[in-house]
Amino acid sequence: MSVILSIYTVSEFKEYFLPTINNSNYKLVLDRELFGIQEDFNLDLEVIDDNWFIRKTAFNVGVFKNYEFSKPLFEGQLIKFLIGKKVFTILINIVEKRLDNTKKVSLANLSQITIGSTENNDVQYSGYRLVSKSHAILKKSGNSWIVEDVSKNGIFSQSRIIGKTYTLKPGDCLNIFGLRVIYYGSFIAFNAINNSFTLNTSKLKLLRA
Repeated sequence: MSVILSIYTVSEFKEYFLPTINNSNYKLVLDRELFGIQEDFNLDLEVIDDNWFIRKTAFNVGVFKNYEFSKPLFEGQLIKFLIGKKVFTILINIVEKRLDNTKKVSLANLSQITIGSTENNDVQYSGYRLVSKSHAILKKSGNSWIVEDVSKNGIFSQSRIIGKTYTLKPGDCLNIFGLRVIYYGSFIAFNAINNSFTLNTSKLKLLRA
């Protein structure tokens, strides 16, 4: 079983894979430079009988307001907390078995790919209610591809939120709350932690692995 904590603010996003340990304490460090906070933040966790908890320390009690520390973390859980005046959110993913669910799509003869939570998109992904009905539009522009952010919560690359329009370079990896979009030039790849995305294969041509 894998437990992944996706921690984000309005401008940063980073995934943390918790170690395979049991009946132990664990300290997760949020980097001050990445998240724009005054000092590194230590998130104290513990795992008991394969269940992960946020530890009820004096410091955590002050940060996690009205949080029930006695309850284990669960799939799809959203937890908000404050560091100073900055609001952070933790999204919990619990995966029984990690599989490679990468789907590669040829960009030949395509001019646009839409991503969002509703069925009318070329790539449908709900993302625990964090993904907008229309979230991102990939468009061909000359010999390049650009991504337009038309969402409420944003699109991230290298842990930072991108602008409303971003020109893709080969190797770029976008993260849309757990959906990864990797641009390779002639094709694009999609994968997600929990395999919860659907492709419109009547429009998108899948490439063999």
